[in-house]
Amino acid sequence: MNERLAVFLDCQIAEHHQSEQTGDNFCALDYQVLGKRTRGDTVTVYMWVLYEEFSFDPALDGGVKKESGAHTATVITAKKDRDHYTLIEYWMPRDGSYYADDIREKFPLRMWANAMDSEKFYKIQAPLLAEMAYEYYKENPPVTDSGDSTDIADVEGEDEPASTVTKRKMTIEDVLTLSEKGDALTWEDFAPFTWEYTGLWNPGNVNCFPISDSFRLYIGYSPEHTLTYAYLYTTLYDQRIEIRTGDVAAFIDEHTAPPAHVHSFTDGPYYTTHIAVATESYGTVIDPPAKHLRYHEVYRDCTDCGYTEYLGWVYCGTGKGSSDKNCTGGCANTTRFDHIATRLATEEQESEIRHLINDMAEAGFEDLWTCLHECPNIYTRLLAYDDFTLRYVLKCFIAGGQTGLRGEILAQLLCDLAPKHVLALDADNGQMYFSAWKNSAKRIRERHGDAWMEENHPAGALLLRMLNMR
Repeated sequence: MNERLAVFLDCQIAEHHQSEQTGDNFCALDYQVLGKRTRGDTVTVYMWVLYEEFSFDPALDGGVKKESGAHTATVITAKKDRDHYTLIEYWMPRDGSYYADDIREKFPLRMWANAMDSEKFYKIQAPLLAEMAYEYYKENPPVTDSGDSTDIADVEGEDEPASTVTKRKMTIEDVLTLSEKGDALTWEDFAPFTWEYTGLWNPGNVNCFPISDSFRLYIGYSPEHTLTYAYLYTTLYDQRIEIRTGDVAAFIDEHTAPPAHVHSFTDGPYYTTHIAVATESYGTVIDPPAKHLRYHEVYRDCTDCGYTEYLGWVYCGTGKGSSDKNCTGGCANTTRFDHIATRLATEEQESEIRHLINDMAEAGFEDLWTCLHECPNIYTRLLAYDDFTLRYVLKCFIAGGQTGLRGEILAQLLCDLAPKHVLALDADNGQMYFSAWKNSAKRIRERHGDAWMEENHPAGALLLRMLNMR
């Protein structure tokens, strides 16, 4: 799901549930997307929404008290005008005996079971919101009547202030030491180290520990803090290893030196300009944003081959209606926008997508149908990442060799993310399907031109940009 649509959904859910009683409560929400349907300029998102409000109560363990909440199957329909979304309908089923009939009438058949399984999704979503509230009050303790900040140690009845844990950046030597614990490795073993990124996904959390320009470590853990994986990832080779079971020392030796071909990029990134309705601070959004903002999608080209790298998007400093020429100096200047940080954020998103696809492909299913049937939440999550997933799928196919179940999963994602351009083709594997899909995109471009492609076949236009054919 693209960033603008995600912000729009956040705003609509918050606006729908917040009331005069919200006051100073901490508001948290999460939505699990069951599916998305696009018809012309209308977008419909089917989801489970959990909205809860919390207050600080020092008498409780953790200091967090849930004041109110709502867990509902929800359908939001919006009209899309370029990158601006306007609400058409915010729908929820009626309670009681009407509920099942309303779900069957509104949701597609394949989503009925999930749309009626409140307990299943609440178990996933509730711990996430509780963790958000805990972290919020941990970082922003309420002020007491005397104007002093509440001391967590005093709340817990301790005589001495809580000790401060000194964290440090993880080193490659730390990874080797951690790997020696094998299956005995736990989430608590990573407490001494600083992490740069956390992502919430189904069914748990992901933390990233930066090590160097060549390596970073990703750990996954459940809401109960049970460690699910610990992958050492090399950015130079786009490879990973499970440090609990793999030969970490050999992996480090093999992937420390740069590969034979390292992309050499141009000094200055280039960008395309778009108009969006957005805000600069997603975390404080209460009302739907009304200010039109300009933003740039940023790219850079390798000078030695046809590779085009997408660095993400950044806000433009000039107002609506201004010329591109007025913002070239400021927005392309790295002192104003940290392109490296934007690129790292994109890489982290891509890493999660890669892990999800690998989890499906390596689970031992015999065929694609069984895989999709047994992993609906993971696949739905991949579809929810929308443009990020599409870019990763195209990147995999461009690299080649996508056969077997993994190739079939990638091909199915391509079909679902670009449904208007599915080929009626019985290909032997995913890579063969992509080859035909790529040739079709080239022919369409030759017939209609670049502008038509961007408007009517954005997935094909993206592929051609990545192949540096424009």
